[in-house]
Amino acid sequence: MERQPTADEIIDRVRDAVDGLPLHERDVAIAALRAGLTLIGIALRRLDEDEREYRLSRLEDYVIDYLAVLAERDRRAKQLH
Repeated sequence: MERQPTADEIIDRVRDAVDGLPLHERDVAIAALRAGLTLIGIALRRLDEDEREYRLSRLEDYVIDYLAVLAERDRRAKQLH
């Protein structure tokens, strides 16, 4: 069975693919979000229905927590300026 790449290895592949391209911050953010959603979709399709539902419920919690972290960072950044 082929070894699955780690998350860091996948991110390194993406970095290598875009190295040297003139990228705008907004485009990078959109591309990163779409790439992440694509990877999630691929992974979820490989699971049976019960496992998929469980993972989706966990994913929702992670997204909510992460958005809270981003909002806090944004709030702090605005206080500094």
